[in-house]
Parts: sequence; structure tokens; C-alpha cells
Amino acid sequence: MRITNGMMISNSLSNINNNKLKVDNLNTQLITKQKIQRPSEDPIIAVRALRLRTTYAQITQYLERNIKDANNWMSSTDDALESIEDGLKDITTYLDQAVNGYLEDSDKSTIVTTLSTYRDQLFATANSDYAQRTLFTGYKTNTTLSYTKDQPDKKFNINQSFNAENIRAEKKVINGIDISKITTGTISDLDVEAMANPSFESAYIMRLAYSGLDDTDEAKALKMYTDDGNGNLTEDTLTAVTKSLNDADAYKPGDDEIHFIPETGEYVFGKNVYAKIEECERVDVSYSKTGFKKGDLDPIHYFECEDVTDPDNIVKYALKDQPIEYEVSFNQNMNINIQGKDVFQHDMTRDMDEIVDAVNYAIQSENKVSKIEEMYNNAEEDSEEKEKLEELLNMAKREYDFAKESMNQMISSGLTKYHIHQNTVMNARSDIGSRMLRLELTENRLTSQQLTVRTLKSTNEEINDVDVSVQFKEAKDVYDASLAVAAKLVQKRLIDFL
Repeated sequence: MRITNGMMISNSLSNINNNKLKVDNLNTQLITKQKIQRPSEDPIIAVRALRLRTTYAQITQYLERNIKDANNWMSSTDDALESIEDGLKDITTYLDQAVNGYLEDSDKSTIVTTLSTYRDQLFATANSDYAQRTLFTGYKTNTTLSYTKDQPDKKFNINQSFNAENIRAEKKVINGIDISKITTGTISDLDVEAMANPSFESAYIMRLAYSGLDDTDEAKALKMYTDDGNGNLTEDTLTAVTKSLNDADAYKPGDDEIHFIPETGEYVFGKNVYAKIEECERVDVSYSKTGFKKGDLDPIHYFECEDVTDPDNIVKYALKDQPIEYEVSFNQNMNINIQGKDVFQHDMTRDMDEIVDAVNYAIQSENKVSKIEEMYNNAEEDSEEKEKLEELLNMAKREYDFAKESMNQMISSGLTKYHIHQNTVMNARSDIGSRMLRLELTENRLTSQQLTVRTLKSTNEEINDVDVSVQFKEAKDVYDASLAVAAKLVQKRLIDFL
């Protein structure tokens, strides 16, 4: 094969260019610290780089956003629960002192003031938020758990279920005397003998979630469901009679009767009706409430209900679990919230309100005794008025004794109830604490995984400076040598071959 001078020069230039490309490629690697600049240079490195970068980005998302936000949410929840738990501890300590100590007149007023303060504190904390999202309201993070101001026009139709376990036997003062219209001038016309003597009797009471209810036909029709033995529920209707709190027999129904007291939101059952309820699966009741006070729990978080404030725009609310879940790792979700209905029950405030009402009743009964005593001391000796006032005073003292006993029983039972409330919050804190621990373990695992992926990513994409520097020096020497050899070759002329 004949090799011409032009062919040699062309081959030399081609080799010089290849050497130059290699020098340029290695120089680019040293400058950018990357093995490749385009996927076409090494498709395997490019594909592996995409996978590792995607994995690294996902891990970074979990660590820097999801886990961080989830941890902050649960930390805020734990802080709120801790505040609630501390408040309940203070309440139980306070009630324990009230149970074991002798209550002076000033102590009774202090109980009312202090418990009312605790009530406001508990449900102000229940409205705690994180980043303007309420912690305990499930998906409805733009709402509060309890009302932050009075809502006098707000009206709800509420459905609530209960069974015999929710009915408690409680002693109530019956036939309390009314002296609001009794004065020195009217005592002579008073038929004291016709007045019923105060008594202290047991009653079966079911307390609804709210007081101050509307007197509706729906509230007086209770649906009782009983198992027929084959797993089927049979429905029966129990009819209640509306009673005012001031009615003497409000808490003393007949054996086959049910009294509905809208002011207190209570059903009072006769013993035969209670026996029926003990045998049933559940009792459903629908009632209405118009007007909510600051601190009242919003029913939309607790019940199947309807907001009927605007009859032309009725809003229905379904009751279901609303867990807020965060994806904290690959194929791993974590529930970060605790719902108010699982921690902040209506009983927390209703129990407190009952204690306050019992204390206020004791104070009112004591005031009755003081007022009648004053009238008695000012009446003429051996007069008919004085005799009537003496009988009335004995009745008032009897009522006061019962009121004090009721107050003491209410405070004593309240101590037990608030220990239960405290345990409920403690269990919630334990639950959120275990979740935070699991989240911490996940975070540690992802941090280790992130380091591993970062190392693999670096190994796949980045050069070894020492190795590439040596290769660059070798390639530079080869390139310089090729230039020198080519220079000598190009100097040859035709005369040199003759």
C-alpha cells in the first residue's frame, strides 16, 4: 500500500486532535469536578446519577420539611396537653383540699371563682394552634375547638347516643323552698303547712353534652334500640315530659316516666324506664340548642349535627375520624394529630359546672337561712308570724343541710372524675410521646441513609482529583510529544526523498 506524505500529515493531525480532545476532557473534569458533562458521554453514570439524585431529594424532603413539620406539630400538641394536664392536676389538688378541709363561707365563693377560672383556662388551651392551624380540630384546622366568643344566634340540631353506662344515680334536693316573695308583710298570708318539706332523694340522670337546650318534640322522643337475640336491633320510642328546673318534681319522675329538663340538658328516668335502658344496646336522642357561650365546645367536632342558624342554608356535619398524616419516609405515613373529641370531653366542663352549681346552691340555701333568721328575730314574740317563720326556718335549715351534703358529694365525686380526666390527658401525652420517639428513630435512619446516598452520588458523579491530575499530566505530555513529532514530519520535502 502506497503511503503518501499527505496521508501521513492527515493521520498526524487526526491523532493530535484526539490527544487534544483527551486533554480538553480531562481539563474540563478538573475544572467542574464532574466525570461527565452530557449523558451521552456515559449513559450508565447518567442513569445512576438520576436515580441517586431523586432518592437524595426525597430524603432531603422528608428530613428538612415533612419530619420537621410533623415534629413541630407534635411538640406543640404535647406542650398544649402538658398545660391541660397541669391544669387538671391543680383542679384535683384544689378539690382534694376542699374535700378534706372544712369549708368556710369565703371558701365556697373561692371555689366558684377558682373553678370558673380553670374552666376558661382549659378550653383556651384546647384552641392552641401551630402555624395558624388549630391542633385538635382534625381536618378543620381553620376552626377552633371551642367558641372564642358568645354566639347567641347560633343554632344546631344535634344527634347524641348513650346507654346505661352514661346514666348515673345521684342524690338531688327536692322541694327547695322559695322565699323570693316572702316578706314581713306577707308571712301572715303564707300557708307553711301546705309547703312540701325539702328532701334528699336519688335520681337516675343522663346528662347531655350541653345545657340550655330548646324544648322540642324531637328532644322528648328517645329512640331505644334492643337486640332481639338474633343480632337485629328493634326500635322502641320512649317519651319524655318537659320539666322546669324550678318544678318541685323535676328530679322525681314516676317509675315509668322520663323528665326532660332543658335548662340543665338532663333526662331523669324512673326506675322502670332505667331498667329497660339497662337491657338495651343504645338510646338515640335528637335535640336543639340555640345560643352558645364563650368556651362551649363546637358540636361540629363531636356529633352528627346540623347548623340551622340560617334555615335557607343548612350545613350538615358528619362525625368521623380525621387523622392528619404526614409521609415521613419511603412508604411510611405517620398520624401527627390528636383529635379534641378524644381528649377534651364535654364532661370536663359539665362536671365543673355541676360542682359550681352545687356550691352556689349551698350559698343560696345558706342565704335563705340568714334571711329567715333575720325576719324571725325581728318578729313579735308569740305571734303567728313568728311561729310560721320558725317552721319556715326549720325547713330552710333542712334544705341547707341537704345542699351542703350535695355540695360535699359533688366535690368528692368531682375529685374522682377529674382524676379520670387527668388520666385521659396523660394517655394522650403518652401516645403523642411514642409517636415522637418513632419519628426520631425514623429521622436518625434517614440521616444515615442520606449520608450513604450522598457518598454513592459523589462516587458516581465526581472525579478523583489525584487520579485525573495524573491522567491530565500524561495526556498533556502525549499531546506535546505528538506536536513535536508532527512538526518534524511536516518539515520533510520531496527533495529529501531523492
